[in-house]
Amino acid sequence: MTELLRLRARLKRPDGFTASFDLTTPLAGVTAILGRSGAGKSTLLRMIAGLEPTAQLALSVADEVWDDAHGHRPAHQRSVSVVFQDGRLFPHLDVAANLRFPLRRRARPGFSLPFEVVVDSLALNELLARMPHTLSGGQRQRVALGRALLTPARLWLFDEPLAALDTHARNEIAPYLERICREHRVPIFYVTHSLEDVAGVADTVLTIADGQITSNRSIEALDSALPIDGTSRGGSVLRCRVAHYDAHYDLTELKLGNSSLYLRGQVPAGWTDVRVLVPARDVSLATQAVTGLSVLNQLPSSIETLHEAADGTCSVTLQCEGQRLLSQITRYSRDHLALQAGQHVTALIKTVALATLH
Repeated sequence: MTELLRLRARLKRPDGFTASFDLTTPLAGVTAILGRSGAGKSTLLRMIAGLEPTAQLALSVADEVWDDAHGHRPAHQRSVSVVFQDGRLFPHLDVAANLRFPLRRRARPGFSLPFEVVVDSLALNELLARMPHTLSGGQRQRVALGRALLTPARLWLFDEPLAALDTHARNEIAPYLERICREHRVPIFYVTHSLEDVAGVADTVLTIADGQITSNRSIEALDSALPIDGTSRGGSVLRCRVAHYDAHYDLTELKLGNSSLYLRGQVPAGWTDVRVLVPARDVSLATQAVTGLSVLNQLPSSIETLHEAADGTCSVTLQCEGQRLLSQITRYSRDHLALQAGQHVTALIKTVALATLH
């Protein structure tokens, strides 16, 4: 029988932010948590970790009560391990001492990896004698991740662990993180803005908006738009049929209604249908069909809604062959093209931007 996390919570901060969560979800696999900045994603993790003392909470993990009207289990007594986006290493300790710090604490229930396995799997051997201020962003985050893996836990909480990294550092640590998510059976709650992270590791997708949980579905049931904001890699999920694989160009042709969508590589044998994740920021719009362009995917669409954001962008919801497709463009482009609801456009999507759900 699958163990569950049950949470009912209310929180109101002096700045006016309010959160009201009602969540029951399996303690299994990776739960990706998506939402706009300020929606309450990190607040949810902090509640689970015991770091929101002013919240009204009823929380149980695998039928073990951590919060209710009768008491609050302190954060240091909860069998969770947290990785924040800024690493939060102890500046006065070298890497080895930072990694070994959890081992000094009183033993608590949960899973942890052996020290040697963590050091080897995260390639930390050459960093052990160094101080945090001498490390790159990617190196610091690898150490923070290693420290979390050495802390006995029944639940791992990853709060945008790659968000603060540049592209090089992100590419450096992402393979380690994906392997950890797949190889170990400790449940993970993973706050992310990245559609690539969802495609790579998620088993469940939970979305949050304005301090409320708006959706909680398995990855297999995901078939709608994912939230976006100015820094997001959110987008859409399109249901397609597998049509043809071209071995010469290593491209798979998919059918979206009467339109074709081309995907890099070959989908697994036996697949007749596939769900494709389309990042909103990689969907460009044209007011007419385009020729002489390297972009293979050109989908006839119509504009359903337009919503502008404070960061100079505009989120456009399209209807494409009976499915919703999101595009994130600048407000300048919206005004320059005079885009409006009901208008017919062509959605342009680079083949290299697409990913399939596992």
